[in-house]
Amino acid sequence: LWEGNLFVFGGEFSSPNGGKFKLMDDMWQLVLSPAGGEARRWDKVGAKDGPSARSGHRMVIAGDKLVVYGGMGESKYFKDLHVFN
Repeated sequence: LWEGNLFVFGGEFSSPNGGKFKLMDDMWQLVLSPAGGEARRWDKVGAKDGPSARSGHRMVIAGDKLVVYGGMGESKYFKDLHVFN
């Protein structure tokens, strides 16, 4: 949670029978306190040069930055660090 917004990056989709599996590499923002009394909404956030698709990673807030570390890709574990302004 940062400045009234919740950020989500990546993750995975798995069909109920396990036949389909896909890793995601997009970032979304849930605006919890919109201006002017508008309804809460999800906005897709551009993540240019962001991390590759993954799940099992960690995302934290450090000061005024979002930091993503690690996770698992299609066939490997990541030990990388990405910082978003």
